[in-house]
Amino acid sequence: MKKILSILLVSILLITGCTPDSGGPTTPETAESTETTVIPTEPPETTLPTVAQPKPEDYVTTGRREEITFMDGSKTYSYTLPKVLLNSQAAKDWNAALSQELSPVFDSAVAYAQVSRTGKYATIDYRAWIWEDVLTVLVTMPLAGSEQTEYRLGVFDYTTGEALNSGQIFTRITGEKTPASMDEVVQLALESGFDRLCDHIPEEERDKTYTDLREQTTAPENVAATLLYPEEDGTLVAVAKVCTPEAEAGELRLLPVTDFSATEVSILPEAEATLEDLVTDYRDEELRYRDSLGNRKTVTLRIPQVNINTPDGRDCNWFLADSLEPVMDKKIAAVEDDGDTKLQEINYDAWLWSDTLTVLVWMETNVDPTTYYIYTFDLKTGSLLDNGEIAALAGLDGQAYPEQMRKTLLNQYDTLYAEQKQASGYNLKRELTGAGENVEKALLYLDAEGNLMVCGTVYGLADGEYTVCLLPVTGET
Repeated sequence: MKKILSILLVSILLITGCTPDSGGPTTPETAESTETTVIPTEPPETTLPTVAQPKPEDYVTTGRREEITFMDGSKTYSYTLPKVLLNSQAAKDWNAALSQELSPVFDSAVAYAQVSRTGKYATIDYRAWIWEDVLTVLVTMPLAGSEQTEYRLGVFDYTTGEALNSGQIFTRITGEKTPASMDEVVQLALESGFDRLCDHIPEEERDKTYTDLREQTTAPENVAATLLYPEEDGTLVAVAKVCTPEAEAGELRLLPVTDFSATEVSILPEAEATLEDLVTDYRDEELRYRDSLGNRKTVTLRIPQVNINTPDGRDCNWFLADSLEPVMDKKIAAVEDDGDTKLQEINYDAWLWSDTLTVLVWMETNVDPTTYYIYTFDLKTGSLLDNGEIAALAGLDGQAYPEQMRKTLLNQYDTLYAEQKQASGYNLKRELTGAGENVEKALLYLDAEGNLMVCGTVYGLADGEYTVCLLPVTGET
C-alpha cells in the first residue's frame, strides 16, 4: 500500500552552465573568494552587525524591482532581482552575472507591456535564508504560459563571503569528506526521486523505455552535474535532472536527500509530545479579495510541516510542499492580477492518539472532488504506518481489513444512490467502487478517539463522476 497519496509533477529548470563545483551561478569559472571581514556594501559606512541570530535581510537586499503593467491596465506583475551584500569577490561576481543576464529580461518585459504582452517569465522573485553560517539565495522564475520554472542559485559562507560548492555543502551537513560518499548519496536521491515521480505508472507498463530513463537519471554524468544546498532546517536538497516518460529529455527537480540532516532531533516520547511540537505551519496565507462578480471572498491556504526528523518525516514535508505550493502560488499570483483559479482552500488538521500522529491535509476546488493527503506516524520510530499496521492498531488482522474497507465503501455507495438503483450504470459503478484496485488505493487512519477510518473513492452514476469520502470503517453489509 502506498503511503503517499499523490505527487504533483512540476517542471524545474536549472541555470545553464552551473556545475557542482561552481558554488552557484557566479561566473563560468568560480572566482577565488577573499579572506576578509565581510561587511555589507550598502550603505558603505555600515559594518555587518554581530548578532546571535543573523537574518537573511542583513545580507540580501533587492537590487532591482519592476512593477510591470499592461498599457491597457488589464494585468500587473512584478520582477524582483536580489543583491547579495557580502564584501567578497564571489558575491560581487554573482551579483554581476545575475544582473548581466536578467537586466535585459526586465527591459524586454517593460517593453512588451506597452503592447499588453507578458515577458518571458510570469514573474521573477527570490527567497533568501540562513542555516548555520550558510546563506542561500534562490531566484524563482516561472515561465509565462508554462508550468516550468527556472531557478538561479547562490550559496555563500556569510562569515567569509566564500561561494560554497556542493562538496563543501555536503561536508558541512553530513561531516563526510570522501567525494565518493557524496556521489553515492546523490545517486540514491536521484533513484528515489525518479521512483516517486514515476510511482503513478503501473508495474506492467514499466518497459525498456522506463528502465532506460531511470538509468539516464542515475548516470554518473548526471550525478556529477547535480547541485546541493541546505534548506533552512538543514535538510540537504539536490537540484538534479530527472528523466521521466512525461519528460524524456529531462526535467530538473528539487529532491530532498533524506539520508542526512544537519541536526539530530530525537523523536519525542508520547508523554512529552504535543501537537505544537510535532506539527507547525510550513506556509500560512489568507487571501481576501473580490471575485469577478464583486463578491467578497476569503481563502485559507495552509501547508503543514511535520517536525519528525526521519526519512518518512522529511519525505512527507517534501511531498506536501512539492504538491501544494505550485497550486498555492498560482492562486496568489492570479488574485494579485485581479484574476482567480478554481482553488478554494488548502488546509490541514492533526491529532495524537496513543503513540501515533495523524496529519490530514485537504485541497478543495470549485470543480473537482476534494483531494486528501493522509499520514499516520509511529511516534516511537518516526516511521509512517501502512494500512495493515493501522488496521492492527484497531484490532483487525491482515486478512480482515481489506474486506472491511470494501464493505464500507459499498455501504456509502448504497446510501448515496439508494433511490437510483434502476439508473443506467448503477451496477457497473457499484462494482467499480468495490473493486480490489479501488480498495487498494484507499487509505486507513485513526481519528482522535482511535476509531478506524477510511479515505476512499466512491464512484458516481455519471461518466467521470466520483466522490472522495472520509468514512468510519464498519464493514457491515
